[in-house]
Amino acid sequence: MKIALFAFEAFGPWEENSTGTVTAAVEERLRADGVEVARRVLPVVLDEAPGLVRRLLDAEQPDAVVATGLAGRCHRIHIERVAVNVADFSIPDNSGAQVRGLSLDPEGPDAWLIQPDPHHLVERVAVAGSEAAVSNSAGTYLCNAVHYAQLSWTRPRGVPGVFLHLPPLPGMAAEGAARCARQVDPEAEMDLEMQVRGVLAIARDLLGLEPPL
Repeated sequence: MKIALFAFEAFGPWEENSTGTVTAAVEERLRADGVEVARRVLPVVLDEAPGLVRRLLDAEQPDAVVATGLAGRCHRIHIERVAVNVADFSIPDNSGAQVRGLSLDPEGPDAWLIQPDPHHLVERVAVAGSEAAVSNSAGTYLCNAVHYAQLSWTRPRGVPGVFLHLPPLPGMAAEGAARCARQVDPEAEMDLEMQVRGVLAIARDLLGLEPPL
């Protein structure tokens, strides 16, 4: 049994990206359950990240995919229902590119919807002692581009895959808001253990594993 986990490097107002910390902790607990994990921290670069996702999935052939991104206005884990076929950046990516209205895949559908029921996943997160909500927009930046890339691989194969927007860890939002108040709620945060519990509950559910006692 194998799962692919994705996180991102730092970008924009963030000097660090906590998705790497969260997914590393999730990886450790999944490996303790006997799950094989392929985890990658992706560059915040449109010309690189979606292609890296597709190549890793081709190589690893996972049974489930969980991708994560940092969202500076989230107070709980957001389960993204849809990925849209467009990149439209409000800030440059880490290569300096700031695209407008670019199709991610000229031959692909306008949007992909996730296969698992997001409301069921919200319930699984609550049982694990954390908090989540369903979101109907992953934006049009790198998170959406990676979400679209992984769904374009998982959906035709019937593999469950999701994208989760994670809140800042405690103390991060105040620092991020000082650099870019428009993108960050200084009161948005969730502690590491709560985030790990939520992401782990979703990963286990996608793999068909029973929640831990």
